[in-house]
Amino acid sequence: MTEYDAVESDRWTGWIMFAGVIMIIAGVLQGTYGLIALFNDNWVVWGNRGTALLDLTQWGVVHVVVAAILILSGIAVMTGNFLARLVGVVVATVAAVVNFWFIPVYPLWSITVVVLSIVVIWALVVHGNVDRRTV
Repeated sequence: MTEYDAVESDRWTGWIMFAGVIMIIAGVLQGTYGLIALFNDNWVVWGNRGTALLDLTQWGVVHVVVAAILILSGIAVMTGNFLARLVGVVVATVAAVVNFWFIPVYPLWSITVVVLSIVVIWALVVHGNVDRRTV
């Protein structure tokens, strides 16, 4: 391996660490509003044709579970394990879909987690094999 390859490899390895940290941040955000949904389980959504009163208890449980898996897989991704990257991509995809469905309740937080999930998927898929080459 040449010096250029080592520098290039180090730069892309940073993306894997970035993906792991972002997964942990997204998990904390998702867990936070999952707990909010559990404790403040009645939510009113106003639409063009009326008002809907929603019970968010089930959504709160879903968000807390996905948050825990995101945090754990974010920690595992930082180890460079291939299986952790695979789980990270799957969990980030699930988190993006779940948060997309949750946009009417918490629009800003949901969109934030969707964007973070997409960045994580990109970092893990495009730059994921770098850790295997450097070890």
